[in-house]
Amino acid sequence: MKRKLLVILLFVFVASIFLSAASPPVATKVRITLLNRTWDKVSVRFKSPNDNYYFTVKSGNSMVYSIRPNRYYKATFWGCDQKISMKMRIERPIRMAITCNKTKFKGEPPWIIKIKMAGNE
Repeated sequence: MKRKLLVILLFVFVASIFLSAASPPVATKVRITLLNRTWDKVSVRFKSPNDNYYFTVKSGNSMVYSIRPNRYYKATFWGCDQKISMKMRIERPIRMAITCNKTKFKGEPPWIIKIKMAGNE
């Protein structure tokens, strides 16, 4: 009886080691690629209760930054004489192309920031 119990415990122990080794590692940082396709410098802030990131990208440049994943961030963008904010959850690497488009509607500011996001493979 003791031998069966010992064999079962040994099997469970060995199986747990193999299963823990097979699990994917948890990402500690996620890449954010910012492409500034405007005529102006663009600043971006990602803010959560525990983290605060502030990045700046010069006109026509692209930059790669790293932030902590699986958090809800309040993202704020400044550029083209405008400021916009949005909430987003960042779980995987993303590319953000930031452009300024001239508006066609009365009562709106002359330039609007547009953000196009795509996941990196």
